[in-house]
Amino acid sequence: MARKKTDLSEYNRKRNFDKTAEPKGMVRKSESATRRFVVQLHDASRMHFDLRLEVDGVYKSWAVPKGPSVDPKNKRLAVEVEDHPLDYGTFEGTIPEGEYGGGTVMLWDRGTYECDGDPAAEHADGSMKVTFSGERMRGKWALVRMHSKEEEEAKNWLLIKEKDDAVQVDGPDLPEQFRVSVATGRNLEEIASNKGEKNKEFSGPESGGIDPSRYRNAKKHPQPETLKPQLAKLATEVPSGSEWIHEVKFDGYRMLAILEEGKVRIISRNNQDWTDRFREIADQVAELPIKNGILDGEVVILDSNGVSDFGALQNFAQTGRGKLVFYAFDLPFCEGYDLRDCPLTERKELLAEILAMQSPIRYSEHISGSGAKVFGSACENRLEGIICKKATSRYTETRSSSWLKVKCIERQEFVVGGYTNPEGERVGFGALVLGVHDDVGRLVYCGRVGTGFNDMSLRSLAAKLKSLERKTSPFDQGPSGQDAKGVHYVEPHLIAEVEFSSWTSDGRLRHPSFRGLRDDKQPEEIEREKAVEPEKLSNQDESDHTLEGIAITHPERIIYPDPGISKWELAEYFDQIADWLLPHAANRPLALVRCPQGQEKECFFQKNYSDALPKAIHPVDIGDGEGIGILDAAGLVSLAQYGVIEIHPWGSKEGDVEHPDRITFDLDPSEELGWEEVVEAAKETRDILDQLGLESWVKTSGGKGLHVCVPLEPNLEWGEVKEFCHGVAILMENNRPDRYIANMSKSKRKGKIFVDYLRNGRGATSVAAYSPRARRGAPVSVPVTWRELPKIEAANQFDLAATLSRVRKLKHDPWADFFERPQDLKAVLRRAQKGR
Repeated sequence: MARKKTDLSEYNRKRNFDKTAEPKGMVRKSESATRRFVVQLHDASRMHFDLRLEVDGVYKSWAVPKGPSVDPKNKRLAVEVEDHPLDYGTFEGTIPEGEYGGGTVMLWDRGTYECDGDPAAEHADGSMKVTFSGERMRGKWALVRMHSKEEEEAKNWLLIKEKDDAVQVDGPDLPEQFRVSVATGRNLEEIASNKGEKNKEFSGPESGGIDPSRYRNAKKHPQPETLKPQLAKLATEVPSGSEWIHEVKFDGYRMLAILEEGKVRIISRNNQDWTDRFREIADQVAELPIKNGILDGEVVILDSNGVSDFGALQNFAQTGRGKLVFYAFDLPFCEGYDLRDCPLTERKELLAEILAMQSPIRYSEHISGSGAKVFGSACENRLEGIICKKATSRYTETRSSSWLKVKCIERQEFVVGGYTNPEGERVGFGALVLGVHDDVGRLVYCGRVGTGFNDMSLRSLAAKLKSLERKTSPFDQGPSGQDAKGVHYVEPHLIAEVEFSSWTSDGRLRHPSFRGLRDDKQPEEIEREKAVEPEKLSNQDESDHTLEGIAITHPERIIYPDPGISKWELAEYFDQIADWLLPHAANRPLALVRCPQGQEKECFFQKNYSDALPKAIHPVDIGDGEGIGILDAAGLVSLAQYGVIEIHPWGSKEGDVEHPDRITFDLDPSEELGWEEVVEAAKETRDILDQLGLESWVKTSGGKGLHVCVPLEPNLEWGEVKEFCHGVAILMENNRPDRYIANMSKSKRKGKIFVDYLRNGRGATSVAAYSPRARRGAPVSVPVTWRELPKIEAANQFDLAATLSRVRKLKHDPWADFFERPQDLKAVLRRAQKGR
């Protein structure tokens, strides 16, 4: 079927907007790459659910009579109806009787979704594979059009749950589990009677129309009292490409507006409270339709041409005259949600939605792509320059190369270290003596500025300078020779903003002109700005991507081409799984599988420590050399930074490496065998160990097989433990020679399972629980219980996302007592010898 152009004419034709509160239809495409979905429970002539997916600026919509089911056996009819506007995604209320769709509408679910391919193309083809990230609907569904030549019947689709961790086959289905609104916590009767605006038990977003939770990377998190604003790096030229957006560089004071339960604080970039100074702005922020949030922006005064005027802002500080304007350009926190990991365009989208309801606070508009034209226009209009930002960038509390500033004229701040006497009829002083800090924090002289002042500024500034006078130079490398003559030195407390044409080869300013004093920065942070070349950045700024204090370089590098997982995402996995993985890997010698260029490129084992390893990785004494060890989450993140995918611990701990404290039987099937045979082998291994008096635990390998593991008292040496494991493997082979083999020879393994006991020799390792594998699909070795083992469908069933989803849902760690129940293998062997 051909792809249809989105059209809301049918939606508008069916509704009388003088009578219904439903929003009027307008196609409105979002700049965000994230697509939204909503599900509304509609109590009309017949109760049904409405599923709506954002596609090409509208909601493609289906009426689902019985609602979505999380049981794959239940194929739900979904009848496609007219497209709805995106504004419908927040609609909850009543449609008057007699109007189209008359009845009560509840916002039943909302969130974001992804398709395997382009949603519009999949919709046109009549087969959509949709992964929902909602508050109630999660996981993957199929939407399939029922084939028919009749137009009416062609509107019939099936909504089918696909098999994943979100499947539920027992207990009540979703429509029975959830009967109140995700927006207000009300049931249908309360919505119909307009009662119970918000139930006390409801814990959703505080502002009905403002919903930060709809963004995939938004996290429920307490709002901090303050934060450091993200800063831009100076660039030599405008970056090219559609992935960059461009904003005006304002000439004012950078401020954070922090809104807490309706009360506002205005905080400068150096964490000073300027609320009283900018009370007018604080009052405007307090009127916004949110109770909690942090807005990042710039306070300015505009001239008659609408251009920010720093001189006028300086005069306001002295006289209180002038109209303050706050331009907001970012929203790192909103209504109890941390948005810093959301793409910039999504944060701006929500910010624009908030500011559209409140006029005094201005939204900092941007243009996507066309950077050179934007910069040229800025310079033609005598603006300071532009700020270029990566559209997908996260908000980071540091100076970042995902934000770049490109200036039409050279301009920056300098520390005032002294002044000269006035000459002729000039009042106050002659010139300011300026400096910047070098790379090691020394204050270095860089020239004087004597223009840009008027009589009023000369007199007021002279008074400040005299109060700060000192006898010695504050410069570590100060003016000398002719430059030092007649200089009065001062305490380096004042910061001057200066415009200039360029730097000389010996580090002096050409044609400087004073623009004003700044008190929103600290003198210690003033350095010479060094411009970077955008084409050399390539997302490699370490400060953009830091976890556990570890900077992740090349965060965009794809480690798993299938399914497209980046180095940053792998590091995030290690950070989030740390509490589960560390008990199996910390304080042990490790062998590492490193794939610096990704899983499909060259990978290799590393067992020995080297000084090139990150600081959070330490050497381990293994007797015949130094092994590799980690202690904490920073160590895990450092492994990701170092290109590690797989973590293989020894079966012994640091400080006692000669005595293993666990054993692992790796059940490795040949290609001919199915998964059922592997599960059966694990159970047989468990039964044999049970007969010997040893309790065992099981986990998927992340490859083809299963691992059966036993925790031990560390009272035997490697040779004795390996011999025992070899004996178990031989016993299994003798019991069923058609199924098991204790010999690793591949030529003899056809149709059999290799009971790999060799993992239990000195220096041998097996993959850690919760470690990823260097295989397609990013599978993970995951502990399971014996009870749930029959429900596991494959050794590589769990990838990174599924593993994180699993541990978040688990009430108890399947292996919680593994290390708390070490068993005495020495006693087992002693009993076995007596029984002979």
